Amino acid sequence: MWIRVRPNKYAWLSWLIILLTIMLSGITAYAYIIKNNDIIRIVQIVLGAGLPLIVAAMLLSRKRRILAKQLDEFLWSNRLCYANISGSYYPSIWFRRNRTIKTTDIKVRLDGTPETERFWELEHALEGLLKRSCVESYEEWGYQIMSFEEEKPKATTVRMEDEIIIANKDEIQISNSIIWNIGKVPHLLITGLTGSGKTTLACWVIKSLISQGIQVIYCDPKNDISMRNFINSLPSARYVSGIREILDIIISIEKEMRDRQNELERIGADEYDFEPIYLIVDELVAYQKISDRNTYNTATRLIGSIVTMGRGKKVYCGLIMQRPDISFIDGVTRDNLGCRIAMGQQSPTAYEMIFGEEFRKVKNRNRQIGSGLIYRTSVDSRPREFVAPYIIE
Repeated sequence: MWIRVRPNKYAWLSWLIILLTIMLSGITAYAYIIKNNDIIRIVQIVLGAGLPLIVAAMLLSRKRRILAKQLDEFLWSNRLCYANISGSYYPSIWFRRNRTIKTTDIKVRLDGTPETERFWELEHALEGLLKRSCVESYEEWGYQIMSFEEEKPKATTVRMEDEIIIANKDEIQISNSIIWNIGKVPHLLITGLTGSGKTTLACWVIKSLISQGIQVIYCDPKNDISMRNFINSLPSARYVSGIREILDIIISIEKEMRDRQNELERIGADEYDFEPIYLIVDELVAYQKISDRNTYNTATRLIGSIVTMGRGKKVYCGLIMQRPDISFIDGVTRDNLGCRIAMGQQSPTAYEMIFGEEFRKVKNRNRQIGSGLIYRTSVDSRPREFVAPYIIE
């Protein structure tokens, strides 16, 4: 239920308590003066029954009262309302607690005044006021709606040998509050500097994909021994690292995708229940360094083909990179990677490359290892904070 913010919205409650206190004190004093025990008993009954109710009402409404006061003070301090000799103005603004997804939502009526138009500029100021991250901000039929997470993202700890339980088909639990639906947003980009937690997140994603019955092929030009051992310990997973081996597997997966396309055309369908395949390529920049130009260009061209055409054929692709510079991957391929994750803290330029120019100024305020920002195309209105599961041996 939306609660409207008004000037001194809950001041009446304090005045009511003061008035009741004065009235009861006066009646009690009068009863003692005239020595009327009946009146004294009535006052005692009223106090005994009414006081706990008032205290309970105060406690239950405490968070609402605090938030209403904060927003009221925010409006005045930022000159979003005024009262002077020429007139007065107070914007139409509401708030609510969404217990289902654990957010605090704020809704503002965009009534055409300069004051309400400025709300678009004050998102970060509201984050500071509420000490919460904004996870959604959008306009809907003349209203601006912003949602702020009530709980700071926390990491969940998972043992490597434990089974990963997914509630629904095609869903990967990226954190305790964020789900990645690979059916709707299949292709993945994970970026981050060394030590940001992207490899740990990649291990979690790979194990989750396998738990969904998806075959995973992991291309690692760095030939990381620990990653090789991890992949080789999993069913339905294959590890490749040689220059020619990586190119051959990319060629074979792209050919499989085209064969599936031919099959769809033959039966006259858009989709079919093919066996899903997920190709993950770790650090294209490393592959560029160790291979010749023709090999690298062929590999990236075929990866681009898989990313742009693979969804209906259940051939998916994920890239793990320190940063998705267009010198390593073309812009069209990057833009078709619908689930984009930036681990750790990155520069505005990096965020612009990952999420787009409109999100250049986003920030990850969480300093934990394994924290980052995630943006799912057609799901999120903006990148949002998360903390990936922490896997222990």
